[in-house]
Amino acid sequence: MAFKLPINVKDKTPLNTPVRFSPRIETEFLNLTRQKLSLARYPEEQEDFEEDDWSQGAKVKEVKRLAQFWLDNYDWQKTEVGQRSPSCTHHCGS
Repeated sequence: MAFKLPINVKDKTPLNTPVRFSPRIETEFLNLTRQKLSLARYPEEQEDFEEDDWSQGAKVKEVKRLAQFWLDNYDWQKTEVGQRSPSCTHHCGS
């Protein structure tokens, strides 16, 4: 689920050969991601650190804000379509 490999890994494509592909994200994966974002639970914000002190990791309020953006505002399909211009990757072996 999620991303599909741009080439068949059993293919006889020589190593380090550019292979054209277009990213595709399965709808089932997007639905699952939205479900997980909507079910996320967050810890209490630590009170003993300054607002701009990220030494203990990301601030809970920022993680919540980012998750809400991904859930409500980010257009997954539009971004995928924008990424569909032919791209290349290299076959490096399995």
